[in-house]
Amino acid sequence: MPQLPVPLSGENVEDLIAKVKIVLTEMFEDGIGSAKIGDVFSFGTDDVLTLNILYGLEKTSGYLNIKLSQTGGLQVGSTTGLSIKLATNSGLQVDINGTSILLDSNPGLELGTGGIKVKLKSGYGIDVDSDGLKLKRQAHEADASTSHTITDPADSPASADALRDDLVANTIPSIESALNSLGTKINNILAKLETAEVLASS
Repeated sequence: MPQLPVPLSGENVEDLIAKVKIVLTEMFEDGIGSAKIGDVFSFGTDDVLTLNILYGLEKTSGYLNIKLSQTGGLQVGSTTGLSIKLATNSGLQVDINGTSILLDSNPGLELGTGGIKVKLKSGYGIDVDSDGLKLKRQAHEADASTSHTITDPADSPASADALRDDLVANTIPSIESALNSLGTKINNILAKLETAEVLASS
């Protein structure tokens, strides 16, 4: 680093200032601790040594500050430093690990290695895939028959016993068959609802 000549003299004030500029320029270009810093300093129009700044920095009231865009999503605190600015109720949070999604205590959502997803309760008939949230639909169940043949008892039975025997042998079995068919259909529907986890199996 060049030595500053003492005393430094000049023919006039302007000449003296010019010599000081030359000496300071040589000092900064020589560097401090082998670091070249001459390209970040300059003399302003007021002949004051100043720091050259570009993007993201500004000088205000004698201080070097970070220059923030009003819509840039960043903020600077006097004690906290530079941080991400979060909108109120944005569903985001920032901590030592970085920026993350803020979940409510019972959100119905969960975070995994693949990102945020719907949290499904096992055994409740809900599924989700690339098409979206859906019920676990089962195969179609054929419509129940609405036509049943019920055997009429014979006209003019010879006696009450004959009428009873006719009902037991013919009419009641046909009614029983129709009810059994309906019961089978209901059981098929219940089985599919249980498979879809809409109903509990027991």
